[in-house]
Amino acid sequence: MKQGTPEARRKLDRQIEVAGRAGIYEPMLGAFLALQSFARVWFDQAPPDHMQAVEIATDHVMTHVTKVLTAIWLGESPAHTDVEKVGAAAFALSAGGIDWLAGEFGAVTRAGLPADSIHLRDLPDTESVMLALMPRIEPWERALAALSVLAPDHKAAASEEVTRLVWILERSQYGNRLNLIPKEQKATKRGTWSQGRNVALKRLAERPQSIAGLTAHDEKILRHIDREPHRYGQANWELDQSAAMLAAAGHPLVFFENQLDQPVGIEARHPEMTVRNEGDEVHISIFPFAAPVQGLVDSERVFQPDSIVVESKRRLDVFAFSEEHKQISRILGADGLTVPADAKEKVLESIAAISPLLTIHSDLDGTGTDLERVDTDPHLYLNLQPQGDSIALSAGVQPFGEGPRFLPGEGGAAVITEIDGRRVQANRDLKAERRLLDIVLARCTGLVDESAGRWRFLDLEAALEGLVELQTMEEVVCAWPQGKALTVRNAVGNSSVSLSIREQNDWFEVDGEVRTSEQDVLDLQKLLTIMRNAPGRFIQLGEDEFIALTDILRQRLDAIRSVFDEGRVPKVAAWHLDKAISELNVDADHGFQAFQDRLQHARDLTPELPGGIMADLRDYQLEGYHWLARLADWGAGACLADDMGLGKTLQSIAMLMLRASAGPALIIAPTTVCQNWLNEVRRFAPLLRASQFGTDNRADEIESQGPGDILVCSYGLLTAEADLFASRAWHTIVADEAQAFKNAGTQRSRAMMRLSGDFRMITTGTPVENHLGELWNLFNFINPGLLGGFSTFSEIFARPIERGDEDAAMRLRNVTRPFILRRLKQDVLKELPPRTDITIRVELNDQEHTLYEALRREAQADLESVEDGEANMIALARITRLRRAVCNPALVLPDANIPSSKLERFGELVTDLLANGHRALVFSQFVAHLQLIRRYLDGEGISYQYLDGSSRPADRTRAVDAFQGGEDDLFLISLKAGGTGLNLTAADFVIHMDPWWNPAVEDQASDRAHRIGQQRPVTVYRLICVDTIEQKIVELHERKRDLASDLLAGKDAAGRLTFDEMVALIATPAGAR
Repeated sequence: MKQGTPEARRKLDRQIEVAGRAGIYEPMLGAFLALQSFARVWFDQAPPDHMQAVEIATDHVMTHVTKVLTAIWLGESPAHTDVEKVGAAAFALSAGGIDWLAGEFGAVTRAGLPADSIHLRDLPDTESVMLALMPRIEPWERALAALSVLAPDHKAAASEEVTRLVWILERSQYGNRLNLIPKEQKATKRGTWSQGRNVALKRLAERPQSIAGLTAHDEKILRHIDREPHRYGQANWELDQSAAMLAAAGHPLVFFENQLDQPVGIEARHPEMTVRNEGDEVHISIFPFAAPVQGLVDSERVFQPDSIVVESKRRLDVFAFSEEHKQISRILGADGLTVPADAKEKVLESIAAISPLLTIHSDLDGTGTDLERVDTDPHLYLNLQPQGDSIALSAGVQPFGEGPRFLPGEGGAAVITEIDGRRVQANRDLKAERRLLDIVLARCTGLVDESAGRWRFLDLEAALEGLVELQTMEEVVCAWPQGKALTVRNAVGNSSVSLSIREQNDWFEVDGEVRTSEQDVLDLQKLLTIMRNAPGRFIQLGEDEFIALTDILRQRLDAIRSVFDEGRVPKVAAWHLDKAISELNVDADHGFQAFQDRLQHARDLTPELPGGIMADLRDYQLEGYHWLARLADWGAGACLADDMGLGKTLQSIAMLMLRASAGPALIIAPTTVCQNWLNEVRRFAPLLRASQFGTDNRADEIESQGPGDILVCSYGLLTAEADLFASRAWHTIVADEAQAFKNAGTQRSRAMMRLSGDFRMITTGTPVENHLGELWNLFNFINPGLLGGFSTFSEIFARPIERGDEDAAMRLRNVTRPFILRRLKQDVLKELPPRTDITIRVELNDQEHTLYEALRREAQADLESVEDGEANMIALARITRLRRAVCNPALVLPDANIPSSKLERFGELVTDLLANGHRALVFSQFVAHLQLIRRYLDGEGISYQYLDGSSRPADRTRAVDAFQGGEDDLFLISLKAGGTGLNLTAADFVIHMDPWWNPAVEDQASDRAHRIGQQRPVTVYRLICVDTIEQKIVELHERKRDLASDLLAGKDAAGRLTFDEMVALIATPAGAR
């Protein structure tokens, strides 16, 4: 036990279980049980009064020694009888010459007696080994230890306790009886509990310590397990259900079978008599009436029930019946007793006489001659019961302060009972009771009415709001089950926060504390850590304690938390800090104050457009230019994420012109658009000297760049010459189509991260294509440290957002918003002609259907036996094969001569388009598919332009110029090679021959035609084979469409294609619905 480790605890439990199996044959059993009780306090931070709940089975002297020792170790006073037993043993041992043990027992006795005890003078006086085995821990030390358990790592360790005992309410065959059945549940990896398994009563009676999660309340119920003799000489263990049901009152883990997520509240009550004046008559009745139809009653003892259960929604009222109560039931009868009104005095005398037996409600005027009137307790008593992620509430009044409890505003005005041997009467104000209840219900919003006098809060947030209200109401008394009370400290506002901000290299060091009460403060970093799992304004400090933050403070702390990384805030993210700390107590150094001045200067900056720009910028483009200039002035990077076709290139060139005089610029772009950059710079900023990287003397080429120079380089060459590019600093760096280095683990990405630039900006129409890790990598380039390390980003943002956490999505938007500018065409280009998207459904022919189904079944069989490490790779390969087969059977079986339904439909579509004077772009992700289309067009005598990844830059430029100049009516383009960086407004139709995983990539390709300069409406066709994997990919589009736009617009779509999703794409046969 002194080791204090989980393994030590398990070893102790195993040893106690061994002793328990021996039962009465183990003389040390009582000592073991005392140690078990102590361990619950020592290891589990249980309350020390739990020590009183253990019944010791033997009278061995070591039982008493252990009880005294454990009490002393806990800083408690041991029971006097135990100390006397140990002292007597010490005297006996000393008389027998067993000096060492006598000395030990004497020392233990001395430690357990008051200092002035007369018994101390005769005891052996030696140093004790046993007393020093465990360090004595004072109550205040134990309280501090309990506070330390609140730290996140301690809470994780606490969750290792994997079992608990629950009580299941099981109905008898005929439904007139409820039985309590104990079950042992195990915690699952998902943080829930298993269905549980039955626990033998014999085990609970003989070896209760074998149940790791046993509580003092459980032990209270277990005391009602009896060993009943069997007629064949064996013995059965039985639970006295009536007594157990009463003992279970207030237990937080009672459930109906098959409803393990809805705890049932049990309340122990006593029968009540009602005396009602009905004009000419007086009616006397008892509730509940002791008859078997009422509930928990054995049919063989019809009028001799020990208890009656009255059931309502999620609540059981258990009434304990004495023999007198049964006798009263027999006298009054099921319908009650009616007497003439002129016998009122006799009625009053009778009810006064039996008031010691039960509580009496009466609305008769007058009282019995020997009844004492007492002041009525005006408080409203609320029983609060944790119930899953909420709290149940039952309301009652207790006119005598203690004793009988009634529903507010219901029952008789006069209540008669016996207290401390006195027969007393209290007169209730029923209207005042109801008014007080109405006030409580009005102030505690979010309550759901469950049954008479019982409510449930909608969720934990509503419950905590209710507790805040209740704690301010002096007329309300709240009661909780033992060990289950929740407390909410008073609201903590801005004035309670103190911050210290100090400049350190590229970040600010932020430290602080939050005062939660006059005596207590909470470290800022610890509070922000706890807030990760607390979406509302209530912050859980311990298992049962919360603090309430004001809404304004919660918003400010969320803003700090979104950029806070273990006490540091990157300078590039400190703009968020500047906004969040207003109205807080802040001690900031000169470095942070200077930062605030720079930030304000950048906010006020509105630079003129440079004179060398040979273009008229639209209003939204001018706004983008100003935004870029402000970020550059401040020292932050930028992500220009405008919709495709809105002129990101022109806005970037304006920014390059503004900064040209201060140093050289580097533009990195896909190979296919490098020439376009050179052309656009020469067109819009002819004063700048733009050149393409790739001469023989590359080192000199890089070194020679100076003010006014722009070097344009492909991502491929940058990766190959990463050392050269990293060897010098650039004044401005522009990374076009930045999704090209979205994956952090690639050489291309590593080469980008090594670049040194005063101002870094990226342009992309799709900042996120598949998952949020791509966004992190792009921001790690433009603003290193803004989103923290990748593991921190995944924990705080990516994984929660992928699980649908709206709070995490909101915080990510708040952090990135100043550095991303995204406008959509429909918002800023009102004059742009409309775009229409049409899906053309293609039916497979019989031969294609047979081939597809054979390939699908083969793929499904392969995936059933795949190893974990290669699962994704094999699944993707099988899916790609299915997709190729759907495009054209010749892509998987070139010699089969199976006709392609999709190619046939494409031919019909092209014939119709050309006949009506239209021109079209034709995209496919498979170059082999484009080759089959070329073969078909050549056979039909239809001319076209062609572009794929193998096309040389000069050939690419010539093909684009030819098509834009009116040469040929079709342009065949591979999706990856021509989906970005091209201006092909001469086409008014776009045909996608096969769907890509992410619709944003398709949209980029479609926007080669639908962009500035387009004069005609654009129609986009997608050819999709029905009842195939293509149709399922299109369904995935609904979840993945415009992931970046969703993030920026406040939606939560995010995620990558998982192995399960890939298997699902294969699982359904073609033609199945």
